Amino acid sequence: MIEARENITLAEPVIQTKPIDTPLALGPIASDGFIDDLKTTLRRSSILALTQPEPHREIIKEYHPGATVLIPIHTDQRIPSIEHTLKSLSNQGEKTRHLSIVIADNGISNGGRSHIESFARENGLIHLTFADARPTCPEHKNPAHARNKALELIRQLATQYPEYRQDGILILDSDTVLSPGAVEELEKTYRQHKGTVAVTTRNITVPDIDPKTQATYFKEVDSSSQQRLLPKLYEQGKHVDVASIVAFGGDVATKTCGLFVDRETINRLSKPFVVMPNGSSEDMLLAVALNNMGEVWHNPKAVVLDQARENPEQTKKQRRNWGRDHTILFADLVSMGLASKGVHVLEPRGRLWTEWKVPNSDPITGLIINPNQLKDLAIKLKEDMLHEPNQNELQEGLEILERIIRHIDLTRNHAPTAVKLRPELPEPIEPNPTQTRFSPEALTGLLAGNILGMHDIQKIYKGIAPRIVFFGVRQAGKWK
Repeated sequence: MIEARENITLAEPVIQTKPIDTPLALGPIASDGFIDDLKTTLRRSSILALTQPEPHREIIKEYHPGATVLIPIHTDQRIPSIEHTLKSLSNQGEKTRHLSIVIADNGISNGGRSHIESFARENGLIHLTFADARPTCPEHKNPAHARNKALELIRQLATQYPEYRQDGILILDSDTVLSPGAVEELEKTYRQHKGTVAVTTRNITVPDIDPKTQATYFKEVDSSSQQRLLPKLYEQGKHVDVASIVAFGGDVATKTCGLFVDRETINRLSKPFVVMPNGSSEDMLLAVALNNMGEVWHNPKAVVLDQARENPEQTKKQRRNWGRDHTILFADLVSMGLASKGVHVLEPRGRLWTEWKVPNSDPITGLIINPNQLKDLAIKLKEDMLHEPNQNELQEGLEILERIIRHIDLTRNHAPTAVKLRPELPEPIEPNPTQTRFSPEALTGLLAGNILGMHDIQKIYKGIAPRIVFFGVRQAGKWK
């Protein structure tokens, strides 16, 4: 819980040629604080356990080749796609015989279970079992709960059966496929670097995962790509790098799908997946935990094709939920002292990303990612929200965003604080509107979610600055 601060009046900035020392002009600061409940307290307890795990213990790597593969599935409608997932596991060559599989059943039928078991056996996958992850309350209807239940079972199986004791646990979704040789590539990177606790794949969103699509995309994979060490996201006693996690996701963090993680490392985390209110962000928090326990590497030669099932409206709804959770997560980190005070800006300048702090903004804690892009998205969101049930809340949030960006534009070239270059982040490129996750619908959905999340965590009054401001949508990027 953040203590209430004294209300202060912040004057409008004026254009001047010398450094600007006027406070951020948003009016007096609201003193209501966070809206708390028992669920929030429990969630923050889980987040604290992930952000401050036992760091950098020596990693002992015995040779148990292959992986235990964890796949959640929540409906019989996904059975045709999980067949493709299992088929791709049977196409891993010599490594296939070193794979065991745990399906996290989050709602399929008994007939569905039997069908999956038969299909796996027919394709040479003989070590397969089911973890009962069926929801017992509304909060359990999400993959985070299913993955935690599956990990509990994997730990139990490993104590009894040698075939479930591989060094690695590989996490996939029920609508994904691995490229041939992906498991070998992941394991190779894992063994090549002594301090590695996890290896990520290259994830490509595709319209389907049928054999024809697989042949097309796997043929186009650049086999010359090099593995790279992913940047640090958090060091104990310092701040979580929320900007990098939100803006670049799987490019700099551990995207859950396709993650190869050291068994002993993940066993040190009792519940590595935190259930957020709107069903997302569990991979962001796992990224922070793993980053604090060792090295996380990326191997682009190991590819996962991820089926995009969403139409534009579904995309918008899903991204809204994600954007909402991103804001709530940011507020949780603020409450634990793990987010930097003041309003921080992450934006591209030329071929690099830069980060800087808005002068005299300490009474507010905030993060603004790519303000120029947010200007365009704000215009589109205004056009889209004419028939929104949350129109008033969205309008209030857009007014706050516009005033912050106006102040950013006035102070950008006069900021007395140092501009920090971020060369470890992927190079800025223009978002691709043909890609579902970077479409205007997806990005405006994220922005709308950010605003609704701000309303979730605090009371907002017209003309008064909230304690927390967060506007951060997903960026497209490429490695240098």
